[in-house]
Amino acid sequence: MNQHRLLFELDRVAQRFRMLRLWQYLSAAWLIAAFVGLAALALKFATQMPLGAAVPVVCVAAVMLTIAFVWMATLTARDDRWVARQIEAAFPDLHSCLITAVEQRPSLPNGRFGYLQANVIHQALAHADRHEWRQVVPTARIATAAAGNAAALTLFLVVLGGIAFLKVSPSSASALLAALRPSGSGGGFAVTVEPGDTEVERGTSLLVLAKIAGQMPPDAMLIMKPSEGEGEESRLAMAASLNDPVFGGRIPVVDQPLDYQIELGGQTTKLYHVTVFEYPRLEKADARLVYPSYTGAEPRTINDVRTLSVVEGTELTLVCYLNKPVTSAVLTEDKREPIVLAATEGEKPAYQMVLQCIETRRLKLELVDATGRKNVKPATFVINVLPNKPVVLKPIFPAKDIEVSALEEIEVKGTAFDDYSVKRYGIAYSLSGQQPVEVVLGQDAAGKQKHELAHTISLESLKAEADDLLSYHFWAEDFGADGGLRRSESDMYFAEVRPFEEIFRQGEPPPGGQQQQQQNQSPNAMQAQQLAELQKEIINATWKVIRREIGSKLTAPFADDVEQIRL
Repeated sequence: MNQHRLLFELDRVAQRFRMLRLWQYLSAAWLIAAFVGLAALALKFATQMPLGAAVPVVCVAAVMLTIAFVWMATLTARDDRWVARQIEAAFPDLHSCLITAVEQRPSLPNGRFGYLQANVIHQALAHADRHEWRQVVPTARIATAAAGNAAALTLFLVVLGGIAFLKVSPSSASALLAALRPSGSGGGFAVTVEPGDTEVERGTSLLVLAKIAGQMPPDAMLIMKPSEGEGEESRLAMAASLNDPVFGGRIPVVDQPLDYQIELGGQTTKLYHVTVFEYPRLEKADARLVYPSYTGAEPRTINDVRTLSVVEGTELTLVCYLNKPVTSAVLTEDKREPIVLAATEGEKPAYQMVLQCIETRRLKLELVDATGRKNVKPATFVINVLPNKPVVLKPIFPAKDIEVSALEEIEVKGTAFDDYSVKRYGIAYSLSGQQPVEVVLGQDAAGKQKHELAHTISLESLKAEADDLLSYHFWAEDFGADGGLRRSESDMYFAEVRPFEEIFRQGEPPPGGQQQQQQNQSPNAMQAQQLAELQKEIINATWKVIRREIGSKLTAPFADDVEQIRL
């Protein structure tokens, strides 16, 4: 079964840990016994008394220490999860797969594992097949520990022989004790901690390294506790590098200030402090919209917004909620002055600005806190401004220049359409030599609907005569972006009054056809006809320029068009 095989692989590594601890603990037992023997030898040197009875006492003490330490060594690496963590530290590419596999328990009847559980165990075993887990405890390290045990045993035997056979004076005893006095080297190694006192961004991880100079201790423990307030102390086993004399441990998430120190080889380093900081960051932005009065829309608030589409003339209040107070909050745009946001009162740090929406804008929010840190990724706001278009007037009938009699009634029709509302609409017409007439056909029309414009122009009531020229156009009024009335006008059309004779008389065609007819016309008639056509062209051109220039600023082609009409 895969689980048994996995436990077998873990036990092979655990046996090597126990073997390493056995040699280390035996070395410690021999060294302790040797120090006891040295104390007895120093007493012998100082008193010059024979201490033959001390030999069996030292031997019994050595045997008891050996038994105790051997028992302690057999208890090492009995926790499969501890062994798995050591293997994970040596093979980071496992990505906690082994620890997960060790923690699995049968979830199906008859002690079987589920599919996902079996898959995790299989992945761990596949890694064991490709890598030599036993090398988590290198053979060279075990051999070194065994050699150290042999050296410690040799020292013990030398000290034991000195107690039994050596004869020395008190002065030599003093010299020997001075030579055997432990130095202040702190266990035969020195440690450098990186990064020491440091500052990290809140929510990120922190890698702590303990670099060893001298003899490598067997293990190291990272001890952490919160700096502010009360909190439980936590411990994290540090992994040793296979190539360098370095222990490493990673604190997964630092979300508050903390203190840490490292415990290794019976020593504890000084206490180091970690402080946290945050970059200024936009958490949410709300938009309050006050629409122009001509829309008839009620003010509204849009929460958590980045892109807006508003009608021209809307007043926008943008409120930005941040993760922390800042000294500067501005909205920037290429080739424009930045917009400074003002702080507002509230539970959360908030900054706002008021903007009159006249044209489309693309703004970036740039933040700077009290320490000079800027937001890593400026938030972008896109404000699409929809123009308040004028009323669309569309003539339907007759929608062209016509010829009429002096007694005729002209039926004219058209439509008017606007996004919001039409204040008034109607028709205006003028007969040669008479005052213009403006007729209101409707008012206060709803938006987003087509409204019909229809009117009958009676030429008889206008007392029209032959060769008179009637001009007419539709008009409509709505509210512009500034809230004032704005007039829109359609194209201008003409109705030329013809003589009655052309209606009731049918002349004989001239012998030469139309060309001969034109040749038979008098020069004065041709000149009058050309002059009439030219007048209509000038009126139409002038009218189109007037209709186009309804904005607050003149358009670019205005000057050229006026000069062209003048010529």
